[in-house]
Amino acid sequence: MKEATIARFDIQTILGISEQDIANEFTIQVFPNPSDGELMFTSEAFTLGEVVQVSVFDVCGRQISQSSLVYRPRSTIHLADVAKGQYLLKIEGENISLSALIQIQ
Repeated sequence: MKEATIARFDIQTILGISEQDIANEFTIQVFPNPSDGELMFTSEAFTLGEVVQVSVFDVCGRQISQSSLVYRPRSTIHLADVAKGQYLLKIEGENISLSALIQIQ
């Protein structure tokens, strides 16, 4: 009878401590949420004047919107042409990517 080897992985080791620390250090605030299609966001992760990529994904993971904007506190995202429902908002800066669930009414 052969012996079986079971591999165990420590998620913290795979992700790397520095990546995990960065992810836990920053948050994103999106408001109003739910929204009629015009949202504002702010985060301490981005610097004033930094170019960020804004992407919106539906619940099936399809990208329905993508744009670039220059970050400033209370940056505005216009999604008036998006159907009602829940979406994932992803904002990528030079060194970090943050996500939030949003709802369009």
